[in-house]
Amino acid sequence: MGQVPENSPKESGNDTNEEYAKLCELFEDLKQHRSKERHAEFTRRLADLSVIKTNDPKKLCRIKQTLQKNIPHYLTCLSDPRIPLTNNLAERSLRHLVLKRKISFGSLTKRTAENFAVLVSVLLSLKQRFQSNFFGEYLRV
Repeated sequence: MGQVPENSPKESGNDTNEEYAKLCELFEDLKQHRSKERHAEFTRRLADLSVIKTNDPKKLCRIKQTLQKNIPHYLTCLSDPRIPLTNNLAERSLRHLVLKRKISFGSLTKRTAENFAVLVSVLLSLKQRFQSNFFGEYLRV
């Protein structure tokens, strides 16, 4: 695993943009050719992308180190077609909770944060299970 160079130059936009373009190309290929048979190819391509070069900016080096550590996890979606390629749907489903937290300036104590987490978990579980009448089910409980 590579180390972050001590004397890396300031952000060099062209190199970073090239790396990003390669990653986008890999993701498009993954969307088009999603199969277990291509796992080795995608692993190799991610490993190639994660090689730290001497002229890489520090931030890009940190990203590449994270990529190196997590390559097997990034390709879990190839093992089961039910696993989505991204977590966008999960992120969007939590967005309203993040906005609520931001508007209310978060929880003042750990206990209120835990209570809120339990209540939200129960409500969202009921909503998922009883989509047409989840509030009625909540009142029944």
